[in-house]
Amino acid sequence: MKATPLIINWHHDNNNPYPIYSAHFEPGGKGRLATGAGDNNVRLWKLEDGDGGQKVDYLATLAKHTQAVNVVRWAPKGQVLASAGDDGNVILWVRSETHHPAFGSEGLDDKETWRPKHMCRSLGTEIYDLAWSPDASFFIIGSMDNVARIYNAGTGTLVRQIAEHSHYVQGVAWDPMNEYIATQSSDRSVHIYSLKTKDGHYVLHGPDDKPPKLASHTKADLPPRRISSSSPAPPDTSYRSALGAIDSVPGVATGSPVPSAPGTPTSFALPMNQPSIIAHSRRSSFSSSRRSVSPAPSMPLPAVMPIEASPKPHINSSTLGMKNASLYANETLTSFFRRLTFTPDGSLLLTPAGQYQTQHQGEGGKTTYEVTNTVYIYTRGGINKPPIAHLPGHKKPSVAVRCSPVVYTLRQSAPVTKHITIDTSSAEEPIPSLPEPLSKPPSAPSAMDPPPPPNQTEGSAVKTENVENSVQGQGPKSVFALPYRMIYAVATQDSVLLYDTQQHTPICIVSNLHCATFTDLTWSSDGQTLLISSSDGFCSTLTFAPGELGTVYTGELGPPKLGVAAAAAAASSSQNTPVPTPTSLFAPPSPFPNGHRHRDSQSSLTAPSPPTIPASFVSNLPRAASPARSNSNSSVSQAAPPLIAGQVPGITAANSSMVAGVPITTPPETPRGSFTAPPPTTGSKRETAEGEAGGAEGNSQPKRRRLAPTLVSGPFTSGRLQKCSSTTMFLLDYLQHRRDCRLKQAERARLVNSLTAYHGPLTAADKAILTEPIESLVASVHAGTTAPLSILRTYGKLALKAHARTNCLTEILLPSAEEWLARSKPADGGHLSGHSKAHGGGEINLRGPLAGIPVSLKDTIVVGGYDATVGYSSLSHRPAAKDGPMVRLLKDAGAVPYVKTNVPITLLSFESTNDVWGRCTNPHNPAYSPGGSTGGESALLALGGRIGVGSDVAGSVRVPAHFAGCYALRCSTGRWPRMGIATSMPGQEGVPSVYSPMARTMDDLAYFLRAILGKMKPWEYDHTVHPIPWRQSIEDEWSGRPLPKTGGVMPRAKIRVGVLRTDGVVDPSPACLRALDAAADVLRAQGCTVVDITGTTPDLYEGLRLAALLLNSDGCQTYESFRRPGEWLDTGAAQMRRLAGLWAPFRYLYYLWVRCVRRDRVWAGLVRSWGPKSAFEQWKLVSQREAYRAKWFEWWDEQRIDLILAPPNATPAVPHDGMWDAVSSCGYTFLFNLLDYAAGVLPVTKVDKELDKLPSTFSMRKLNGVARGAYKHYDAEKMHGLPVGVQVIGRRLEEEKVISMMKRIDEGLKDKYQHLSLDDLD
Repeated sequence: MKATPLIINWHHDNNNPYPIYSAHFEPGGKGRLATGAGDNNVRLWKLEDGDGGQKVDYLATLAKHTQAVNVVRWAPKGQVLASAGDDGNVILWVRSETHHPAFGSEGLDDKETWRPKHMCRSLGTEIYDLAWSPDASFFIIGSMDNVARIYNAGTGTLVRQIAEHSHYVQGVAWDPMNEYIATQSSDRSVHIYSLKTKDGHYVLHGPDDKPPKLASHTKADLPPRRISSSSPAPPDTSYRSALGAIDSVPGVATGSPVPSAPGTPTSFALPMNQPSIIAHSRRSSFSSSRRSVSPAPSMPLPAVMPIEASPKPHINSSTLGMKNASLYANETLTSFFRRLTFTPDGSLLLTPAGQYQTQHQGEGGKTTYEVTNTVYIYTRGGINKPPIAHLPGHKKPSVAVRCSPVVYTLRQSAPVTKHITIDTSSAEEPIPSLPEPLSKPPSAPSAMDPPPPPNQTEGSAVKTENVENSVQGQGPKSVFALPYRMIYAVATQDSVLLYDTQQHTPICIVSNLHCATFTDLTWSSDGQTLLISSSDGFCSTLTFAPGELGTVYTGELGPPKLGVAAAAAAASSSQNTPVPTPTSLFAPPSPFPNGHRHRDSQSSLTAPSPPTIPASFVSNLPRAASPARSNSNSSVSQAAPPLIAGQVPGITAANSSMVAGVPITTPPETPRGSFTAPPPTTGSKRETAEGEAGGAEGNSQPKRRRLAPTLVSGPFTSGRLQKCSSTTMFLLDYLQHRRDCRLKQAERARLVNSLTAYHGPLTAADKAILTEPIESLVASVHAGTTAPLSILRTYGKLALKAHARTNCLTEILLPSAEEWLARSKPADGGHLSGHSKAHGGGEINLRGPLAGIPVSLKDTIVVGGYDATVGYSSLSHRPAAKDGPMVRLLKDAGAVPYVKTNVPITLLSFESTNDVWGRCTNPHNPAYSPGGSTGGESALLALGGRIGVGSDVAGSVRVPAHFAGCYALRCSTGRWPRMGIATSMPGQEGVPSVYSPMARTMDDLAYFLRAILGKMKPWEYDHTVHPIPWRQSIEDEWSGRPLPKTGGVMPRAKIRVGVLRTDGVVDPSPACLRALDAAADVLRAQGCTVVDITGTTPDLYEGLRLAALLLNSDGCQTYESFRRPGEWLDTGAAQMRRLAGLWAPFRYLYYLWVRCVRRDRVWAGLVRSWGPKSAFEQWKLVSQREAYRAKWFEWWDEQRIDLILAPPNATPAVPHDGMWDAVSSCGYTFLFNLLDYAAGVLPVTKVDKELDKLPSTFSMRKLNGVARGAYKHYDAEKMHGLPVGVQVIGRRLEEEKVISMMKRIDEGLKDKYQHLSLDDLD
């Protein structure tokens, strides 16, 4: 056997490895290996044996996940790969028939192409584990929402949900006999469910059926004796107990072991060994059920010796039993994987994260407790009963168990113990090939001599050396009564132990291979390679020579053929439990040569040796006691295997990073700009530092320097903390939330302070750049007269000043932007064709139509190396692996992303406040909001920023432009790219969100649109974009400019503009009405026909109602799923959540009170149907939406209207927290999102405290509830000086018309809108 760290770039980025959370070999001997990691990617490899060792070839990267990938699993027959992770998605991958390279920008390294077959969502919660059914028809996942879900692999649909755990489901397993499923949770339990009814039919096909739970293994009474890691105790196989076992099975010949009945749990009373002098209750917390015989094929039930407490070695023993002890580690375990497994024949269930507890009576009556890490083993016949055996002696908790797919014959002789010592502390010393023995290891010192066996006198002590020789001489006794031998590996946090079902002790122990916790195990299909993944970002292999593990078993994995007599004996027995294989020997000494003792353990006692039983008698022993007793969890004097004992190969590879010479091919690194990723163990998953003391002194050999695996944590640790109870869960999550917010704000402050090149006042040269139109700047960059770096530093300086005034920035990209420019070719270096280069390298195309122009981005837009938090702390410290399509498009156009801007949490507000980044204020008046959800963008543009990109689902670019005084266009869906973003409502398509441009000036907005849509072909970057280039002829025609060929223009008298003076819910305030009249007067003066359309349109209130119900048809659950306990929620979103959370009868009573008592028809109509919708209800709403759109389609033609003029909102900017009252006052923009119309906003005037006062006849009491909330905060005197805009609306995909009319209005205003002066920033 040979242990080899594979030092390649598995999932690296700029030489920083991401944690690898899962790995799996493809079944069938095809050699593919799948890995999933914290870089959000799945990668495929081919692992082969080369001349110099293992050779790893890169095959492909599968990049569809948006967060870390926690588990990858091939279907049992291969060909289909399932992956799942923190984004809550399960993706089923199949190989594509055609090869389309997709890795990086050029894809030259991808040797295979894989495509998603199905994508299944799990309500946005993290998925920890996945297991396939043996026929590959279904798979089960375990999630962070405490639910296990079963999906149909053929259709990708959810079949069943099992929500019976009270904490995260961290492991799932599917019985290879297709009869059971098992789940393991951090609530300290293992649940086992049956998949078949009494008639043998699957319950998964019935819509109302639920898999019955057979067992919930949580607690049990544990015997007083303990097994120390340095001294496993032998079983109690005294002559008296053996005779008792024989006498308890009448009619069974001692030479004919009774075969088991079919593998179904029963609760019949079974014969037991004679009890020890320590009494135990028969009660336990294990649930059981009586079921009929299973229709599954009969299985040979593996049997271990009954777990029984041994007699006390001394009369004054201070070791006490544990009543109702928990079997598994609690939720504070520093790993979030508990990957349990069935053996290949389905006979055993192996569960990690076990804890064996004992207590000791000290001096003065003080009781101390000791917990030993272990793995519990359950049998198929006793699957609803306590575990039959366990594997004590692990230094750290176990996280995964995996069985080799190859089954071997039983060994006829004891294996030769190999002792290996490795020291890699010196790079000059070659690493010896394993397992060449280097020296004879010394005998492990015992804490104290074992007491004499009961049948000997005090003077006749048995020497440990003689016992060890006896062990080696007699050969291995099979622990489990099986005609074959199965091999399984256990991964703890810092070591891997290899066992088989024949011997008590491990085959080998691998330690110090990695410096961080192990995460997963996988066996190759030939059983000769075990691969181990680690959160340090690397993998290692344990390889075996052909035949080293034994001879492959070729018989059937089933019950042995029985003769007539044996069959009759089987029929007369009601016993379904495993067959014990007693032994009369001492347990061998500890495998740890330094005499390791578990933490907090006292010196270990070796259990007494029972009298030696002749071999002939041992071979004729009948089936022994039932494991159903409550003390069967014992690790004491048990007939179950201690399995960590004796002299075994301890493979140690310290400083494994020194290993070299592995033939590899490594994929190229993912572009990240200048971002330096945090260490892998601190960036994506929660890992807690835990020190471990070194081994005990006393070894005769010189002490060698070793690198101990250590769990590391840091300031970037993700906030998904494990909790102890509902109270502490809230507290810990809240504390982590506060910590993450402080870290992000401190990180931003440090970066701002370090950017000294961007400090200082604005110079005359700076102001010249800031006031020059971007079209002129691009020309100067192309000509080489202006350096892009100078433009970047000017706008960067302005952005920092704007941030100091309004808190408008989130992520500051300036250092990365400088590096992107440094890697870019000069302007005269040739035009970068298409998106071939910036797609992967991150450089800027300085020959593009936006060459050198800094562009600000809404926080939700994905930039490689930076977070897209959406205002949630749970999404912080999760930097994107690479640029999204929108950023790649902008870079290829020559634009330089330089900052990201603030948003409201949930993105559903006209304010921009969150706990992560703080509150963004209006640059005109800090007491008011700059708008939302693109509020940070509008604040920056109002103070001098140039162009930016935001999103709009209910007015989120138009309302900020109205509140802060800038220009924005809401494009129709499919006109502007929308991929490569994060959102608070993934999957919401009732009212689609669109991304759209914003700018400080009208000319810049128009040029930005022409550059992207007219010259860059965005449909080549984003599949959602329609291949409709910018139609310059339409813009010219409607702008009044002569057409290039015909010289004609659109006659102004033929342009018919409709003025919308109310949305039917809230009439516009005096300030907004004055701006609307000013815009209408401009168009009249230009010769356009302006008509009032109020009262002629389809029901406007119906549009608001439909849009509101569609947008929140999930009952606000999706945006709430990202929010941590105690995290601040926008007041408007809190209002929506409060209404959605009302019990339906209460909500109806509230509706009746509003409708009948307050006589508020408008508010009552919105409240009545609020709340989560079923698929049936959602489809009805979508149908109503389409019918409503059809009415408007007909209206345009009937009224012969070309464009609509309307207010962007009923009032100017709202004060902070004003959205609690004005949450539904969004009809002027929301309506056109529902209709998917092109709509733009431009500033027209500012609030005047004298001109815009409310009339004396105004009465709040006459208003409906929505209008009352809007006007509650209208005060012309306080609002004096705030911007007021107007909205221009065209039909779907008529962006050119809208831009033309916006320019007409902007140019025709007599009193031009005055932007904030740059001088005010210094």
